[in-house]
Amino acid sequence: MLLAACTDRLLPTAAAPALPAGTVGQVTCSVNVPAQTMSCTSVKPAGPRGDRIIGKQDVYVKLSSSGTTWDAGTEILSSNVVVQNLADRPMGTPDGFTVSGVKVFFQTGPTVTSGTGSVTVANPDGTDGTFLASNQTYFSYGEILSPYQLSRAKTWQFNVPSTVVSFEFTVYVSTPLPNENDPLVDKVWTGAVDSVWSTPGNWQDGVVPDSSSVVAIPPDSLLASHTQPVLAADADVGYLRVGAASSLGLKGFTLRARANVDAVGTISGGTVWMSGTGALLRGNVDALQVSGSTQLQGTVKATGAVSVTGSLSVKDQVMSIQLP
Repeated sequence: MLLAACTDRLLPTAAAPALPAGTVGQVTCSVNVPAQTMSCTSVKPAGPRGDRIIGKQDVYVKLSSSGTTWDAGTEILSSNVVVQNLADRPMGTPDGFTVSGVKVFFQTGPTVTSGTGSVTVANPDGTDGTFLASNQTYFSYGEILSPYQLSRAKTWQFNVPSTVVSFEFTVYVSTPLPNENDPLVDKVWTGAVDSVWSTPGNWQDGVVPDSSSVVAIPPDSLLASHTQPVLAADADVGYLRVGAASSLGLKGFTLRARANVDAVGTISGGTVWMSGTGALLRGNVDALQVSGSTQLQGTVKATGAVSVTGSLSVKDQVMSIQLP
């Protein structure tokens, strides 16, 4: 079971509650009704980052919301919520093949924090009495998510009277994982020594990524050193994510990715080579080479040449190419 986070901010809190095995965190979401916004913050339970309970968003899993609106006639507030898998293995499956899906449980709330009245979840997928309490409401995402993959958006709706100004709720994400007792991250950049990608001491486990690695460059807000990686030669990875406000400098070299690439931050100064089959791509890159089959799972901005000898699907997404 995995914790989720609904947008991009962090918040400390008290010690973690007693949770089912595999649970790795908690998130509190706040909604401002007049502003029609929803933002979620990671809660920091006790224990270091390496524990099964972690305290920072953008580490193992993330929820993001968009299109939040409130209808004065129906008094329904709606928001489109997406789950992203940031772990190093598939989410929503116990074995990598069987689809069990992902459930987002409401642990506390919705609770009104400003104004008067009460808020309820209007369109839950169901309730469950076996998670942490009886009759816990949840939303269900019935799919398997590979590392760095985004789920399909699901519209969450709340009954919100006009007397409510703001409310909040706490959610947990519950999902089976293959080998869920093992560490949930693979190669995490720290920049503890310098900015050179190939320096072992710059990686959390002291090992430089290879072609099978699931590589995470954390958002700059989570990177204690604030030192961003730069290649000194061509590199080869399995999966790659560059977090918000972080960057990967290619310095004229080629980074080969054999699976998904999620560049919420920026990859610049060289070529990203997508060679995998059924790979997913989102974010900001320089030159792009596609020799396998790649599908966009979000907006992509390329600031260099784009070469496709395999296939590149841009269905329902936006891709811009801005040459110098």
